[in-house]
Amino acid sequence: MVKLYVGIDQSRGGFGLSKLYVDGARSCDSTIVRKFDAKQLKVTPGVDVLKAIEYWLTISLRDDRLGIAHVAMEGYSYGSSNGREKAGELGYAVKGLLHDLIPGRARYPTIVTPNQVKLFTTGSGSADKKKMVKAVNERWGRAFTNDNAADAYALARIAEAIDTGNTNYPYEKSVLQELKLHTEAPPAA
Repeated sequence: MVKLYVGIDQSRGGFGLSKLYVDGARSCDSTIVRKFDAKQLKVTPGVDVLKAIEYWLTISLRDDRLGIAHVAMEGYSYGSSNGREKAGELGYAVKGLLHDLIPGRARYPTIVTPNQVKLFTTGSGSADKKKMVKAVNERWGRAFTNDNAADAYALARIAEAIDTGNTNYPYEKSVLQELKLHTEAPPAA
């Protein structure tokens, strides 16, 4: 049975979406990065951009939505003071769409902090963007040059590790132990 793990690195400047299909020991994936620039989209900034993101995500996930086993989504950089309101709006739009599109507990993404993504991937929670891209390329045989694509792919790998429990390094296990699965889901019945 093929399982699908989704990684989302959300931002308007470089939204990364990775879909990792795993069938036993074999896997294949697709990773896309899309920039949502209001001028390029010829829409006004604000809600029109959010609706464009929702539409793109719907098109990107709708055919696979029933097979999604887990979604891992990068959370906010809590110490940051720039763009908090826009990040909050984007987070709401993405979470709302996932909730409406995906059935079951997978509709509630596991939120992974930027430091946890870095630690899981590189062994260091303070790795810079170049080290992240390099680590993803070396560990999983990818050829990404874009940090948003690398982050989205790492998040899909985190979603897979959450679902399967398969990890290779002690620091991966420490990240998984810290995560609250299906971050905003109601308690399981």
